[in-house]
This record gives sequence, C-alpha cells and structure tokens, in this order.
Amino acid sequence: MPPITFTGSPAVELLKRSQPLKKGLGHLILAKEGANGVSHMTCLQDTLVALVPRAMISRSKAEGVEVGFLEVLESLLIYYSVPLLGGKVFKRVMGQIGAKNFDVKDLTRPLDQLAHVPKDQMKHLLPAKAALIISALTLTGVGGEYIINYAKNLVTAHYFKKDKFSDIVNLSQGEMPSNQESDIVKRSKNRIYGTLAACGGLLTFALLLARFGHKLPKWIMNGPLKDGVKTFDFNFKNGAFGLTKQQMGSYMFLSIPAYLDSARDKLETMETASRLAIVLPYLLMGQDWLEKLIREKFPSITADAGNGALRVKNLDELAKEAIEKAAATHQIDNFNISKLASLPKEALEEAAREFQKPLQSKLTHVLLPLGIGVFGTGVGVGLLNQFWTKRRFQSQVQTNKQAPAPQSPPQPVNGTQPAAPAPTPNPAAVPSPVQQAAMIGQSPFHQPLFQNRTFPPGFAPAAAAGQQQVYVS
Repeated sequence: MPPITFTGSPAVELLKRSQPLKKGLGHLILAKEGANGVSHMTCLQDTLVALVPRAMISRSKAEGVEVGFLEVLESLLIYYSVPLLGGKVFKRVMGQIGAKNFDVKDLTRPLDQLAHVPKDQMKHLLPAKAALIISALTLTGVGGEYIINYAKNLVTAHYFKKDKFSDIVNLSQGEMPSNQESDIVKRSKNRIYGTLAACGGLLTFALLLARFGHKLPKWIMNGPLKDGVKTFDFNFKNGAFGLTKQQMGSYMFLSIPAYLDSARDKLETMETASRLAIVLPYLLMGQDWLEKLIREKFPSITADAGNGALRVKNLDELAKEAIEKAAATHQIDNFNISKLASLPKEALEEAAREFQKPLQSKLTHVLLPLGIGVFGTGVGVGLLNQFWTKRRFQSQVQTNKQAPAPQSPPQPVNGTQPAAPAPTPNPAAVPSPVQQAAMIGQSPFHQPLFQNRTFPPGFAPAAAAGQQQVYVS
C-alpha cells in the first residue's frame, strides 16, 4: 500500500479531508493557536466587532469612511506590523548595533531558553531585546495610534468639508468654510508633527539602549530591565514570533489618549469613551473569559476536545491523538507521528473521521464566544451608543433653547433719561437655537479651540435687523 506524503502539522493533514467550511474554520483555529495567534484572533474580533457593525450602521457616508480608514489601518499596524518589522528590520538593526558577543537569532528567543548564554554576552543581549520591544511599542502604541486618529480628522475635513462630530454623524448639517483652515485641521496637523518628534526621540533612545545598555548598573540590568523584557517579550513558537497579551494590552492602553485627544468636540469624546470602555476589555479579555465560562458551566460542549472543565486541547494535539488511534487500529507498530508518510491512506482517512467530533467541539468552543461578542459588543454597543449620542445632542439643544438670552442694561439718553427697551421680537419670527445652529453650521457641543466662547475669524454670522445674535455653545 503506497504511503502518502505529509507536510505541516497533523491537523493540517486531517483538515484536508474535512468539509470546506470546517476546513476553513479549522485553519482559523490553527492560526489562533500559532505564534501570532493573539494578533490573528484580536484582529478578527476587532474586524467583526469594531469595523463591520459600525460600518453597517454608520449614520453618514463620512462616518463610514472614517470607520473603515481608522479600523483597517489600525488593525494592519498594530496586529501585524510589529512582528513583521521586528523580525525583518529591528532584529537586524539592534543586532548590528549591539551584537558584539551574542548571536542575533537570540533576540527572537524567550529568556527561559537563553539560560546557556554566558553573562558577558547576556549583558549585551538583554538591552538589545529591550530596545526591540521599545521600538515596537513606539511604532504602534505611540506613533501609529496618534497619527491614524489625527489623519482620520484630516481625511474627513478634506473630502467631506466637516470637522464637527454632529455634522459627521448627520445630527446637524453644517460645513467647514472653504476660505480658511479650521482649528481642528490645524490642531490635527500639529499633533501629527508632535507625534513624529516623540517617536523619533523614543527610537533614538532604543538605539542608544541597544548600543550602550551593557554599561548599565547591575541592579538595573537584573532588575527593571530584565523584568520589563520578561513582561513585554514576544510570543515565540517554532521559530516564529508574535504579540503577547501583555503587549496587546499596552497597545490598547496607549490607544485611549489617542482616541480621546483626537475627538473634535465633547459629543465625540463622550461617544468614544463609552465605546472604548466596553470594546477594549472585550478585545483583550472577553474571548478568553467566555471560553473559560463555556468550559466550566457547559463541559459537555468541550467534552470531545479536552479534559472537561479543566482544559481544551490544541487542534494539533487532537489530530495527533486521532492519528495514533487509527495507527493502533491498523496494528502499525512503532508508529512515529513525525513520519506520517509511513501511515497507509486508509488509516489516515480513518483518523480524519475520528477527528471530526473533537474538531466540532473545538469549533463550538471558539466560535460561540466570538458570536456573542460580535452581536453583543459590536452591534448592540454600536446601536446603544448611537441612541445615547442622539439623546445627548437633543438634550443640549433643548437646554440652549430654554436658556434666557443675556440682556443689556438700559443706557441713559442725553445723560438724563434711560433709553426705551428694545421691542420684543415675535417668538415665531426668531430662529430657534437648532435653526441658528444649522444656519451657522454649528453643533451645540462644539466650542472653538483656543478661544473662549467667541467665534473664530470669519465664522460669526451677521445679525438681522432688530434681532439679537445667539451663539449656541
């Protein structure tokens, strides 16, 4: 009986004999369990929770473009640029700068596998590993997050002529003036320039650390520096490396000030803060927490894929068990899982059939929490957020409508008699605060930057005769 050839993991070989849908979902599970599994899973969650639902329920074309621009670039940058640049660029840079006495390959190996490295080499290797981590944090958590968020403001201002959140989400109908650059645009540009300068400083520090870090005192080298590398080091598996939960958590934490600082008015700040308060914890811990809940409360779901409530095995472990069971059934002695070419085709097909039940259990264990997150966190939070944003906007408009207009005291005429009070205009003829806001393109939540309740040059509308000018702030 001719043997079959085998490449890749045991699960890959058995998935070839599965239905197309299970095959595709099985490869998704394998990606989740790989070296860069945190990136793959978080990117999938982010896309299904933060990108697709928000784009589907976006309140205007401008908001839909903003969501797509922000989420797609952010996902590519945070989840995939760090391992790519870390392995292809920064490993070589830090190695060339600091590689006096150590193997450059050791930069992408965990510390617990570097116990054999002599002390005189480790004092050069440890600062270089720290510099690699700092470079990654700089590019994503600092540079990427701030630049993308402010670039989003510039894109919307350039293509849609809007820089007020209520206009962008279709609650008001204002537009930027075409003859001057708004304060939002100026502020966004200045923040981008400042972010580039900060990133340049942090990258310079990382290079200096890789080059001269071996001269640091021992208490720093064996204390804060070593602890920092242990905490924020990459996830290593089979020669590849990817992000860890600790790194992902730090990126999410650094993204909060970027999101809030780039908000264009109070209305956007409140909506953004309420969304981040739910979405970020879910992206960081929600999937793991829901998987644990299923294992502990519904052990029958995972019974075919692990040890009940204790642990669900990796897909390669389950495939290996199915293959070994098939080999025993066919009485193949001294079978080695690493030499699947020696397994007859009939035995491998039987292993694939045996693999289907644990595969189904594994898929349910992963996809059920993902579905809960998508519909609960993505669609549910998105719709609720839009509802409360509209309520806030309407409440502020009503508050401004009920607020009495300031009255000037009567002025003396010819030094003796006070001037007669101005006639009270017909209320029906006076535009409401909402109408006035639409006339001047102004949101009741918007306050001009760098000014105190006054119009920027060129923004103030001319008051009609006999009508008091009102500014909705």
